[in-house]
Amino acid sequence: MKNIFSAILLVSCSALLLCSSCQKELSSEVGLLDSAKGTLKDSTDNCMPVTVHGTYYGGITPGADTCFIDLRVNVTKTGSYSISTDMQNGFKFVDSGFFNAIGINIIKLKPIGTPIIPVATIFSVSFDSSTCSFVVNVQDSTGTGLGGGGDTSGTGGGNTGDTTAAGTWKFTDSTNNTSYTGVFQDPGGIFNLDSWGWQLTLLGSNNLVTADTTFFLSVQMPSGQVEPGTYLTNASPSSGWGLSDQTGVVVYYRADATTSQIIKVNITSYDDATKVVKGNFSGTAVYNSSTVYITHGAFNTTLP
Repeated sequence: MKNIFSAILLVSCSALLLCSSCQKELSSEVGLLDSAKGTLKDSTDNCMPVTVHGTYYGGITPGADTCFIDLRVNVTKTGSYSISTDMQNGFKFVDSGFFNAIGINIIKLKPIGTPIIPVATIFSVSFDSSTCSFVVNVQDSTGTGLGGGGDTSGTGGGNTGDTTAAGTWKFTDSTNNTSYTGVFQDPGGIFNLDSWGWQLTLLGSNNLVTADTTFFLSVQMPSGQVEPGTYLTNASPSSGWGLSDQTGVVVYYRADATTSQIIKVNITSYDDATKVVKGNFSGTAVYNSSTVYITHGAFNTTLP
């Protein structure tokens, strides 16, 4: 009887040990399925650089081997991840996998879908509780449209090449196939220092006599002088772009810090002697509560 009891005890202990081992192994495997934690921003709460690889054309599906996004992620807890941008202009970027190291990890987001029109396309991407954005320039199918293929700044780069006559502005709503043109007030804008920094603000209408619409463009600059370069309309609360009625109450188009849409503004030239500033713009804006693509935007005006 004693031997039988010992045998039963031995079998029971072995079963307990086996069960404990299985639980540990299962726990370890379940740990692999835990979601990773972290952020897309640096210690100063600014979005980390996004690197855009490849050249993108309207109507042509980009290849994942040459067209992809390098996304930096500061991982604070290892685990699995699935990251996807929003769908814009017919395509998006996705990736999934497992972070096995704490700290800065660089992953490749691969394209899905086909770009529709040649325009600077803005994507939002989120990880954990952080959200950032980047711009991909989509060129026309001949490669002679929007420049910037191979841009690695994450803010689009390139130049639309659009121009307009002195004292005028123009742009096209490519989503609704509608174009707008107008003139600038005299003077065509101001350059001043506000609480957010140096702002270049341009004001115009579709007609100086009736003035039934108001064209607005304001961008923040790093110094006390107008400098050629690329600027975004969400850089500060006082930056923005839009078209409204003459009172500014009814807003037809808008892209500013309160929206997820961004207009990229290229100041191509500024003459200190004549005070003439020229440039072009493209991107996305809100129109009737929907996102539309703005293309062929240009301005040419004189500051006081």
